[in-house]
Amino acid sequence: MYRIEDGYWLAELADEPRVHTFGRSFSSARSNLLDAAALWFEINKNEITLENHLPDDLAEIQDLANQTTRERENLHVQNLKVSLQTKATARLAHNASLSRRDIAALLDISHQRVQQLLKTECLYQATVEVEVICEADDNCDNLLEDLKDGVLVELENLVRNAEIVTNKGWGAFSVGFVLEAEDEKAASELACAAIRSACHASGAKTPDWHHKVRYPSRPTVVALSGLRS
Repeated sequence: MYRIEDGYWLAELADEPRVHTFGRSFSSARSNLLDAAALWFEINKNEITLENHLPDDLAEIQDLANQTTRERENLHVQNLKVSLQTKATARLAHNASLSRRDIAALLDISHQRVQQLLKTECLYQATVEVEVICEADDNCDNLLEDLKDGVLVELENLVRNAEIVTNKGWGAFSVGFVLEAEDEKAASELACAAIRSACHASGAKTPDWHHKVRYPSRPTVVALSGLRS
């Protein structure tokens, strides 16, 4: 468990509050807590696994970090979704004034990777069309509505301003959202990854899904004015 007081990170074990320490940063407090726990329990610190519980005002970052970790442990889930979530968490943590080394420790990635995630990128408006071919007559309308609702919910953690742009007759709809990317090609790839991941997480393409889902080979992406750091 962690909390911040007077510019210091205070850390303690939730299961043993007598084991506590502090540090100037999250990563140093975490490292000191590992050392303290190793001394207390008289074991090698490499045998200790700590779960990070951030302060309440960083709860949003905590939720995204936990989700990213769970996705890493489940490798059959699309890796690009993890990459997008990692980027979102890194940027959110950076805006909350966590240092880059703290973000690296929190997400269990390298400091160099954090630098890469936080570099200046352009904002793009993406529009992706999704087509569902229902192979059964029962509840097809409900299936499509549930898929659209699920896609919007899943996209909240991956991109910004997600919305259903158009309904193109039964079985087809377009989703619009804003994302950050280095260039138009990267924006197109990320847009495809985001929508495929959102559809998958909403039930499409799972073993219980008996319908076909088609995506465009290249979504529409338009650069927006301004850069995001």
